Amino acid sequence: MIQHRQRSCSLNHAHPCPSSKRRCSEASLRLKRVSQIILERLVQSGIDTARVAPQLLQPCLPTAPKIELWERLLYTPMRVSNRDLQEALPINPATATRLPQDQEPRMTLYIRSFQMTVGELESVVAHLHEAGLEYAKGTIWLNAMEGMRPNDLVYVRYVGRTTRGAFRRHHEDLVTRKSGFLSKFLTCLERDHPTIIDSASLYAFPDTQVITASGTCQYMETVEKVCISLLGLPSLLNRTLSNEQRKRFQALGTRTIARLSPLRFEVLQRRTQISAWAADIQQYARDHRVTVSLFRNRFHDFSDALKTMMVDQAMPSRLDGRYVLLLTVGARHHNSALMLKSSLNRLWAWEGEDTGTRNCFDELVSAGVFPFVDLCPWYKAEGPDLLAATGFLKRYTMLVRPLVILTMSAKSSATIASGFTHPFGYPSSCRFWTEVSRLNLVYCDGLWYIQIPCFHPGQGRFSIEPEVFARVLDMTLWVLLLTISTALDSAETSWNESREDWCKHIKQEVDSVLCDKQFYKTFDRLKEELHAERPKKAPKILDASNRSRIAIATRKDMDRFVYSGFAAGDIMSDRRRQQAYRLWNLNLPELHVHISRENAHDWFLWANAVRPGTSFFVDAIVTALSPSITGHNQSNCSVPEFPSSPVLSDGIQALVAGILLQRNGGLSSAEVREEVTAELSSNLDVWQWVHVARMAEAISPDRVLRFKPVYLSQLNATEVFIWKNRTFGIYWVDPHGEKHKFIMCPPQSSHETTRAGRRFIFFTENGIDLRDEAGSSFLSYAGALGPRNRVTFPVQRLSGSQKTAEQGYKLIDLWQMETGLNWERTISQMVIEAPETLGPPGADPLPRAFFYGEGRELIRPNWSDDRLQPYKEPPQPADETWLLLRCLQEHWPTGGTLFIGDPEKWPARVESNIWVHFRQ
Repeated sequence: MIQHRQRSCSLNHAHPCPSSKRRCSEASLRLKRVSQIILERLVQSGIDTARVAPQLLQPCLPTAPKIELWERLLYTPMRVSNRDLQEALPINPATATRLPQDQEPRMTLYIRSFQMTVGELESVVAHLHEAGLEYAKGTIWLNAMEGMRPNDLVYVRYVGRTTRGAFRRHHEDLVTRKSGFLSKFLTCLERDHPTIIDSASLYAFPDTQVITASGTCQYMETVEKVCISLLGLPSLLNRTLSNEQRKRFQALGTRTIARLSPLRFEVLQRRTQISAWAADIQQYARDHRVTVSLFRNRFHDFSDALKTMMVDQAMPSRLDGRYVLLLTVGARHHNSALMLKSSLNRLWAWEGEDTGTRNCFDELVSAGVFPFVDLCPWYKAEGPDLLAATGFLKRYTMLVRPLVILTMSAKSSATIASGFTHPFGYPSSCRFWTEVSRLNLVYCDGLWYIQIPCFHPGQGRFSIEPEVFARVLDMTLWVLLLTISTALDSAETSWNESREDWCKHIKQEVDSVLCDKQFYKTFDRLKEELHAERPKKAPKILDASNRSRIAIATRKDMDRFVYSGFAAGDIMSDRRRQQAYRLWNLNLPELHVHISRENAHDWFLWANAVRPGTSFFVDAIVTALSPSITGHNQSNCSVPEFPSSPVLSDGIQALVAGILLQRNGGLSSAEVREEVTAELSSNLDVWQWVHVARMAEAISPDRVLRFKPVYLSQLNATEVFIWKNRTFGIYWVDPHGEKHKFIMCPPQSSHETTRAGRRFIFFTENGIDLRDEAGSSFLSYAGALGPRNRVTFPVQRLSGSQKTAEQGYKLIDLWQMETGLNWERTISQMVIEAPETLGPPGADPLPRAFFYGEGRELIRPNWSDDRLQPYKEPPQPADETWLLLRCLQEHWPTGGTLFIGDPEKWPARVESNIWVHFRQ
């Protein structure tokens, strides 16, 4: 308690400044103190803060003036809500939008947040322990939740960076990630608490960078370290070694950076042979595309650009024109080069040289000092394909003839160790774990090599204790640098001797130095710790075979009932989870009147518990307006209470209250929902109350009165407001003083209109037009009717644009008064001037009620299903679907079937098409 109180005072206490210096504000002192805490945590995790620029700390510095909030964020981050996190950090909710294909990928730093109760997190930790998975993070969570109640909310977060977008990366981890702590954690949630996965929140930092920019990867990696240090989560491979390890490395006496000058290397004049080698790999990939190029249900071509990149990476250089010093053989696709670059830059800085070696690695790579090849140059290789990949690797090695080969992963190490004869792994008598970092002499086709096996750097993300894996990887690079240093020392005396004697000499010298420094004693102990952290078998092993079910809510689904407002499927079923996830993304205010969006955990539990067939909207408003009747232990209520809701309009609130009072309160919760649902279904005016309530929120207070029904006698050039359902109202007072209300439904134009901006109506000789402030019409004129109809509501269709014929005639009277024209004479003139419509060649005579557009034929009345034929031309945007509906209501009053889709695919793909039934 004393320690926590001292920490709390550290952000609030302002030390007095000298009078000669400028007085610092409280905010600047707080920023400085938070920066110091972050830097201290970075130093404790082994990160060199000398190269951390102040601007790299900016994304994680306070944006809110609340001291108490930042105290909790620094010392109790699991208790900080998502709303407080957004207030403290400059983060925004991540969107699911995808970048265009021609746009450069952007590196994004993101945060995933899983909201759950203390009891749920304790059950997850207990389930991990039951399955034999003892993780240190579980113990940390249990300690952080001491003193909290089971129903208190906690937040478990994950910090990462990606170029594929936060949503896409999150979905890929849900579906494809089968190992590692995050995978086991998500598997436990799917088994016991699937709604926690569905309600996960994703936030992204706004300052994204283009991945191809210089230094962007290092910049984002450092910002990620800062964010992880702020939230107190362990960093995987981002932890460096302590000062004790630095002294151990310096005791080896390696001297490589001073002698690996790019000027000492000459490019190997075998680019033609290496290009032919890459071309054969490309041809093999195209000949065996089914087995080597299939990735995520898609075939990927081995492009010429990929072949050129592979040649550039594999082009080596000879040291002093004599021999190729090093070759790196990798396996699997991962950012291993960035990890090795970071480690080598740090180790070379530890060798005691000047600070000018920061960009030395890039210069050496450009000079061809570190050629790189992949054991599997395709997406995958198994069986004969893996043997073919081994043959290509052997062919390249014979061309280059390197002295030292660094092999990452077990397969590549086994391939080199066996002299390119056994690429399927080490035999049972030899374990890969025991061979890591130990020099191995390899003989193949009359040539000797020195091999150094190494763990794949990407394996560190699956480690429970990432700092242990980081030390093992760093110490393997110690051996590599010591081997290079010994080779450079003995090159002058051993170059003229046989290659076998030279390799044996290097191995003997390196083993002698490592034994004298007791290197393997410490290294073997670390490898045992790394090997011991692997999960042990238990009666209940977490099953990762059905990984796709974890992301059941986010996958695509064509079930139209999922997109409806009524609960589909059983409680907690797959359909219900998908429906709840989609309703959450719609962000409808009416669905959050009872549970705010800040409490996503409870909202998803409610959405998945609604009875099948019940309206989500009705259940939400009834729960919010009459909580006294929605309790689980109370079936009837006698005196209902009606709390007000600022989201819902007064009309809806009065409707619910009237139903309860009219029935004298003697209704169960289910009966109340049925009554409200029936009333909302029969009374369309109630749904307009919803739009009026949203409209009042979106506009300023001085414009609220404008949207109340104001009846005018002259309406030309007056402003109207487009409602949420793309309709608007016209309120007119005729010369006799009678009030008329016209609900206008604009067509669905191909022009992407927005609700922003003001809209005005104009009465012209062509009809009633809807325009914006610039005078542009609501339509884009690219639709089915073409440029002949240059108004939103053509004059010839005014009579059928209202619900009743009487209202249509009143609208015509309004048009005649505003324009001074006669409607019947205008229509007659249009019929005389209209060109004759020709049908498609070879078709039957057109029926009387046939609507023919410039694109495809839309309606053939009285045709049976077997006479549906492919349309003649490509489709055009159907910008007047209301005309189609009026035509159906006029000619098929008893109902019918309208086919929307491509008839060529019918009936073979009938399930993928849409059938719409209109009934009177």
